[in-house]
Amino acid sequence: MNTLVRKLKESAVGIAFACLLLHAGTTTAFADGGYVAENAIQKLPRIPSQRALLSWENGTETLLIASALDSDAQRLGWLIPLPSVPTEIAKADPGALKTLAFCIQPRLTHDLRPLAHMLTIVIVWGLLLATILAFNRSWLTPFLIITFIFVVLASMMLPALGTAQTAASVSSVRVDKTATVGAYDISVLTVGGNKDLNGWLTKNGFTPLPAAAEPVVADYVRRGWKFVAIKLTRAEPGLNTPHPIKLVFPSSEAVYPWQLTTLAGGKPLLELFVVGQTRAAVNGLTTDFCQRLSNGAWHGTPVFEAGETGTEIGHTELTPLLWDGCVLTKLSGRIDSRQQIADLSVRWVDFTPYQQHLYTTTGAGYIAWIVFISTLSVPLIGRLFLYAGGRRGNLSETFFRLLFASSFAAALTYVCLPKLPKADTQISRYGLRMHHLVSNLLHSYIEFAIEQTPADLRQKDAPTIAKEILDHMPRPKDQPHPLNSLMGGELEVESSPGNFTVEKRDGQIVVRVYDETGSPTEVEY
Repeated sequence: MNTLVRKLKESAVGIAFACLLLHAGTTTAFADGGYVAENAIQKLPRIPSQRALLSWENGTETLLIASALDSDAQRLGWLIPLPSVPTEIAKADPGALKTLAFCIQPRLTHDLRPLAHMLTIVIVWGLLLATILAFNRSWLTPFLIITFIFVVLASMMLPALGTAQTAASVSSVRVDKTATVGAYDISVLTVGGNKDLNGWLTKNGFTPLPAAAEPVVADYVRRGWKFVAIKLTRAEPGLNTPHPIKLVFPSSEAVYPWQLTTLAGGKPLLELFVVGQTRAAVNGLTTDFCQRLSNGAWHGTPVFEAGETGTEIGHTELTPLLWDGCVLTKLSGRIDSRQQIADLSVRWVDFTPYQQHLYTTTGAGYIAWIVFISTLSVPLIGRLFLYAGGRRGNLSETFFRLLFASSFAAALTYVCLPKLPKADTQISRYGLRMHHLVSNLLHSYIEFAIEQTPADLRQKDAPTIAKEILDHMPRPKDQPHPLNSLMGGELEVESSPGNFTVEKRDGQIVVRVYDETGSPTEVEY
């Protein structure tokens, strides 16, 4: 499905998205929780939503943060407060959070045609049988013979069906660590107060924080927190997603820094995945998923699974953050920055498994039909049998009463079911039982695409090879791009379900295709 999840703009942990644009091409504006335009003509950048993974075990916290940005500027700043100096700062795989969102998406009811058709057939058969018994029993033997022939033919023709079910210093500022990670230039700061922090920001090309940030910074300084100052240069302006970042740091508790974000106002949509020893809870967020994971293997690749739901996670960047018996909780919601002014502390509560269950409009329609035909026909069949047994009555009056009641029940059912809008839903072309075939099929398509390329791909770099493969991939009629058979949407060069990546290794082209768990299968060309 993927797709509601997919439409959420992956954005930075709102911890402190102090991101602001350059001043006159030389100064990077820095203000928490939002953006400031380069000049008065530019549109203000947007932070539509936030997504992150928080894994906490034995006093160590790992954050994976992704952000979708909408801005006319290419140079941005980002300030993240942390309780300690990170022991690891790294570029995170863009496909990791997308894989996690796909793997634990809500249980989705969509195509119930087989069940609806079978139930309709059974009910129509019951109605016919009851009618024959009530009005003309001489038709009973031919009716049963026809039924037997139909069942034999249907059993012979029944196909196997699958289930469709992102140490320099200024004043009292000390630079504890520096790093360059992908498009990010990073400095980890220890500061003495808001004035010292603003002095460092100004000297290093950032615009100072606003006056409203002073008590927030003072609170972090009082608690001994650090500030991760990040300069980002994007390849292109506009709406795009810079690569995610990974931060590992000691922390006595699982916490999601939030205070700086409140300065920007608004109600950002937060999607937070938490890994711990038991179920996680955060005030203001609702639980979409909670399961205990066990460590398994799939074709020699580590895979964590939750047997109750069939959830499997095998992405190579996610599995090191999981352990046997850990609990994965997904929390989401819109947080009003005017009301929530503190950091988001994770509370550990008693474990209770949960998986959200949603319906597409199609699925809800089938459920409503099942309710309608069941509430109409079952009582009617019973009434016909009573009629056949000698209890006479007004059958037409009974029918119209049942018709009204069943129509009301079906309409009420459709309205009450939690539905995903059709525009926000993408359905895999394959049932869950057929997902294992997608990797082989995609490898075949890639091999075909490589054979169609006119030049020797070994002389080109990996991004060029990947682009040529995409350009020569088969695609459905009237579709400008090849499609992702698992997640829906366009096929991408990314380590997420249904997509692929390309690497050059020892002169060979190495293609990895990712299955529904995020696990890769590798082929050399």
